[in-house]
Amino acid sequence: MTLQDAVSGFLVEQQIRGNSDKTLIYYRSSLSKALAFLGADTQLEALTLSRLREYYLFLKGKGLSSVTLQSYIRALRSFFTWCYQEEYTPVNLSEKFRLPKAQRKEIDTLTDGEVRALLACFNPRSLLQLRNLCISFANLAEKSIFVVPNFGSCCKWNSSMGTDRQP
Repeated sequence: MTLQDAVSGFLVEQQIRGNSDKTLIYYRSSLSKALAFLGADTQLEALTLSRLREYYLFLKGKGLSSVTLQSYIRALRSFFTWCYQEEYTPVNLSEKFRLPKAQRKEIDTLTDGEVRALLACFNPRSLLQLRNLCISFANLAEKSIFVVPNFGSCCKWNSSMGTDRQP
């Protein structure tokens, strides 16, 4: 069985399972990239773990983010698990083809000087300035850049969407 035939069967199976259109698009897009690299006419049984690792290195060389790499590999692993369950392959390649680690993004936090500079921008005697100060604190706290202890218990505010934010 060719890789193209197996991918087509996999996509039909996903439709039968009732997966959403977005899921089908995700599988189709991810697997079409693999087909282009591995070769659509390649026999499924001829694929090896080393060839899959070459594909991973090819994707990594394109400068994709680690999360995007994980997404492509996850789709490929699902496909190979299905191939094994359908007995199209004698070995479950997905067991040996590990998911790469996603890199964690470090969040830059405000320094003490930056917090002081932010606080100095507001005049707490003006109601409008006090409102802006509360909104700034709320936004910083939501983004985990700055934590204001017990801020929610002393100040309630409304978001621009009209829903109440609760601490």
